Amino acid sequence: MYKFNTNDFLVRIPLFIIFFWFGLLKVINMSPATELVTETVFWMPFFQATTWAIIIGYWEMAIAVSYTHLTLPTSDLV
Repeated sequence: MYKFNTNDFLVRIPLFIIFFWFGLLKVINMSPATELVTETVFWMPFFQATTWAIIIGYWEMAIAVSYTHLTLPTSDLV
């Protein structure tokens, strides 16, 4: 597999910011996409749709943190 140089980190930082920011907005219930998410996941079991939106927000934040670790493949969380 091709080993990226240090410029790979320059791609990971903006992805971290984007994923973390939108995940955080879902967690604090200020995301404009929260309504879309809750209307999409209303059928999922175990929790209410608003709880699923918060879980998805935490998941996005976990993906963002994985972008900061060069040794962790980002495909592991997806």
